[in-house]
Order: sequence, then C-alpha cells, then structure tokens
Amino acid sequence: MTPSPLDHLRPLSAEDLPAVRLRRQWCLARGRAGPEDWPECRLGSGWSVVHHADLAVRVLGDGLALLGEASLVGATSEADFLTELGGAAQSHEALLTALERLAGVYVLVHVAGGEANVYTDPGGMMGVVFEPGIAASSPALLPRISRDESLDAVYTFGGTDDWYPGSLTPFRGVRALLANHVLDVDTGAMTRFWPTEAPRGRSQDDALDRAAALLRGHMQSLVYRRPCLVSLTGGRDSRLSLATLRDCHDQVAFFTIATPGVKACDQEIPAELAERFELRHLFVDDAECGPWLTGAYDEITGGQAIGARREILGACAQLAGAEIVHVSGNLGAILKSFFWHSKDPREVRVDSLMKEFTQKPGLIRNGVEEWLRSVPGHFPAPFIYDLMYLEQRGGRWMGPGEAAASLFYAPYTPFCSRELFMVLESMPPAALFGGTSLEELSRRLWPEVGEHRYCPITRSWGRFLPRGLKNRIRSLLKA
Repeated sequence: MTPSPLDHLRPLSAEDLPAVRLRRQWCLARGRAGPEDWPECRLGSGWSVVHHADLAVRVLGDGLALLGEASLVGATSEADFLTELGGAAQSHEALLTALERLAGVYVLVHVAGGEANVYTDPGGMMGVVFEPGIAASSPALLPRISRDESLDAVYTFGGTDDWYPGSLTPFRGVRALLANHVLDVDTGAMTRFWPTEAPRGRSQDDALDRAAALLRGHMQSLVYRRPCLVSLTGGRDSRLSLATLRDCHDQVAFFTIATPGVKACDQEIPAELAERFELRHLFVDDAECGPWLTGAYDEITGGQAIGARREILGACAQLAGAEIVHVSGNLGAILKSFFWHSKDPREVRVDSLMKEFTQKPGLIRNGVEEWLRSVPGHFPAPFIYDLMYLEQRGGRWMGPGEAAASLFYAPYTPFCSRELFMVLESMPPAALFGGTSLEELSRRLWPEVGEHRYCPITRSWGRFLPRGLKNRIRSLLKA
C-alpha cells in the first residue's frame, strides 16, 4: 500500500488551543485585519487576505486567490491544478468558466480595478459573513460583533434543525453571502452569477454516465494531491464516495465513528466493506470533550452549529491534522428530493421550503423568501427545490458545522459542484425523486461496492409527529 494518510494525523488536546483557535479561517479587508500572527496575502489596491496558516491558499494570478479545498477533473498534481486555473483572471468569462469546473469547499477572491469581489463555492459550504468593507469566514473575525437581540427575541435558536435562511445572521449589521452570488466587499452588494439557465434535458442513462465520470475525476484530482480521510457508514451518500475511489482507494483512509447512538448496521457494513475490498479503515470511538474544544468549535460559528455534529467532537479531535482533508457525502441528498411537495412538482411552495423550521416567525419566512427572489422565476420547480437544498440546506445549515470542523481537518465534498449539479438536474423528475439514483451511480462506478447491502431506510412512528413535538421529546429523553 502507498503511504497512509493516517501518518498525517495529529490528535488535538487542550494544549493545542492557541495554535488551532479559528483554524483554517480567513478575513478580507483593505489593510490588515485579523490576528497579528497570521499570514497575509496581499492582492492589490490595499486589499489583503489574512488567514490561519493551515488554510490552503493558492494565488492564481494578479489579484486572484483560491481559499480552501477544491478539485478539478484531470488535475491530479498541484502543478496541473494551478496551470488549469491560471488563466481565470484573464476575463470575467474565464473566471466563471473556472468556477463552473471546480468542486469542493472554497471561496475565490478577485481584486480588480480597486474592487474586491468574493465568489462562493456551489453550495456556499465555506460560509462568508460580511459588513461593508470587510468579509470573513467566521463572525469571530468581524470587529465589534454583537447579537441581534430583536431576532433572538422572536427566534429561539437551539433545535437540531434550526438555521438562519437567506442572508440572515444572528448578529447585528452582519449578513451572510448567498451561495452562487458574488459579493462586492466595499458596498456589501450581492449579485447572483450562477445558474443563469435551466439544465438541458438528458436521458437518465446519459446523465448518470456523465455524473459518474465527473465524480470519479474530482475524487482522483483531490486524493492524488492531498492526504484524505473518507467517512464511511452504511448509507448511500458515503457508499457513493467509496465507489468513486475504485481506482485509487489505496491512496486514502476510511473511518467510521462508533458512538452509542450509531445504528448497528452503520458499524457492521463499513467493517464488511473494509474487509471485502481491503480498505485502510479504522473505527473511532468517541471521547470526552473538554470545554476548551466546544468553546473553540462554537467560536468559529458564533454558536450556529448544533446537533449531532457537535456531539462527536471528542472523536473528531482524534482525526485532526494540518494537511488532512475530510471527504464527506454532504449534499448527496440533492438526489433525495428533500424539499419536493410531490413526485412531480409544478410550482414552488414557500411552506415546503420552510418545512424544517419548528419556529416560523416573519424574519425566518423573510429569509426564505429573500433566497427565492434571487432565483430566476422561469426555472422548473424541481430544479428550484433542489437548488434550495444545495444553496440553503447546504450552505446555511451544513455550512456552519463544516466551518467548525475545520478545527480538525479541511472539509470537502465532491457533490459541491456546479457542473455535477446541472448534469444531475438534467434527468427526468422521476429519476431525481427518492434517492434511487444514488445507488445506481454507485453500481456504475464500482458494481461490487454498489451492490453490497445498505442500512435499511427506517420509517418510524416519529414521521407522523409534528417536528416541534419531536424536538421536545428528544429534549426530555436527554434530560
């Protein structure tokens, strides 16, 4: 076997806090803003990105920098990757073409004509918060941050599925950059740059073949350049991640977090897969997590990442490393028709977009409607619903947890890809509904892996209960 990514692991302890505080975060402003001991990347016209030393920062040309982990089909060396992106600054069209081809969790910063612009990844998974004149990946890096008490008074954030929609944040005068928008940092203006048109129709077979090639290419681009850990469960999203690695699975390491709350099949099936396909795999038991770690985690997000992710920090701390990239199945549920109100929706219902909220005050509805207004109205309803999953359920709900997980490793998912999204959305609605295409993709990429058993999809009595009641029951069970 090739050298193991496990050799790069550096588990965290309380003594590491000064070095990892706000790990992999960044701040963009005129002049220097942010911690004095962080590296600075000057982009011209007085604009600088100040960033934690463990954040991947690539300067691609005059005034152009890529922050975070990204992949590009065909670029399996760092030199190829940089060469492929090197012409992105030549014109706005070239820049948008580059963004179309990238996958991952990143932002692109472009300074030209004295203006600084920030472009998000497809899902806004690397979040951007801003005030006029300054943008950052964490609210902790903005000056004079304070809670918006008027919002807190009407929206008590604390349930597992709570999040802030649209550009809404819980901080006074601070907004979040909408996914697939470009931010003018001076003025705070946001403009959508993608998508500009609906996908052209394809057959299911044609779309799945193309999607399989893209997923394989992006994973190979990443794993040949970076030491990667890949999460593995008994579910369909992580199985697809494994299937994309058929030709390079010996380059990575797989892990499964084994906590008391994990279903038996989510531990048994990874063990079966590891043995059958000779995977480099480890189980990680949860461990006690001190307040220093929860405090550092909460600082990055301003308390916006809660629920199951926050409950396994002790396990994640054992998987940390300055160079480690974590490959997850985040956004795989784009193929599960998450927000659809029917098998073939012909209209978009705001109530369907808001289905996960137990509290629905006017400010929350306004945030959802703000996002909906940003989407061209001529798009088909299934496309808009899935775009909501990519941009809002992805960036605004998953994103804070991924930002905080940067304490341990750099986050990445191959599903965060504009090109892949458009290919998948080109299929007929019946092929997009319910998640069956996830299994078909795995079978096409690695038949034996795709045909191995999955954890059953359980349909419990809880689905008949209102979400608010279910949250109250969970609170009582934990008391």
